[in-house]
Amino acid sequence: CMVDRLEGFVMLWKKNMDIITVASQIIDKRVRLEEQKNGNHLVLGQATPADEGVYTCQISAYKLTELTHTVQIRVKPVISTTPDDVLIVNAGSQATLVCNILAGTPTPEVKWRRKEKKMPTGEEEI
Repeated sequence: CMVDRLEGFVMLWKKNMDIITVASQIIDKRVRLEEQKNGNHLVLGQATPADEGVYTCQISAYKLTELTHTVQIRVKPVISTTPDDVLIVNAGSQATLVCNILAGTPTPEVKWRRKEKKMPTGEEEI
């Protein structure tokens, strides 16, 4: 959050509606400030899903001035499949494959495709 003519004003950061820093004083110990001449950078080290939210840089001036950032944390997808390994079925029998999404942000999208062949419906993927 960089400001022209910051001298004499106090900059604070809020996460959602909670104040997390005031000037150079850090209230939420999970963040740190990299101070510059005309402002600072709010740094989230080792971000987790709990760090998601709306972060607001606010200047204590006669006319309230603020800049808002929305932070979304990407989380690696976790899936489980059934069967775990190889499925063997007799010709003409039904084969059922299951893919369950256990975690991931944004929510992963599951698509099915066959190696070197189109799907039975003629599509590349479904």
